[in-house]
Amino acid sequence: MPTVNKQQVAFVGIDPGAQGGVAVITAGNPTTCRMPSDEAGVVNLLRQIRYSLEVRVVVGVELVTGYVGGYGDQPGGNPGSGMFKLGRNVGAILASLASLGLEPEMISPGVWQRCVGISPRKKHGHEMIESKAEFKRRIKARAAEFFPGAPGITLLTCDALLIAEHLRRKHE
Repeated sequence: MPTVNKQQVAFVGIDPGAQGGVAVITAGNPTTCRMPSDEAGVVNLLRQIRYSLEVRVVVGVELVTGYVGGYGDQPGGNPGSGMFKLGRNVGAILASLASLGLEPEMISPGVWQRCVGISPRKKHGHEMIESKAEFKRRIKARAAEFFPGAPGITLLTCDALLIAEHLRRKHE
């Protein structure tokens, strides 16, 4: 099991999006799952993680902005309701963590992606030449490189897993 200052540690990565996930790395072994779609599910999942781990827990949550992008590669962004739902998800996660005595590190996508060797989406000038789907597949492939044969690495959980890996690298 990883140790920080001679104490065993579990690293928890959280991607708070509606299509997000949660990942836990203990002793180099990852576990992943999809983020529940309701606040009660989020609270229950984080409580289960916190109390099932008998070690120090380090949590990282992806830092999100109010803009949630377009649908797929379509410009224009999501409606206000999508941004509101993302804000509610983040609020539920942060409140749940606080109630469990866990203070998360807020980590921007660029920081964790650089740490694990993922280059930004490919552009030519100001025009994207790599689709969002292609970029996401690249992230999933990177997660599979770090944890070959690990179950549950999907397009929905790969960000969370690499956020947890970023935390492990930062704290070890």
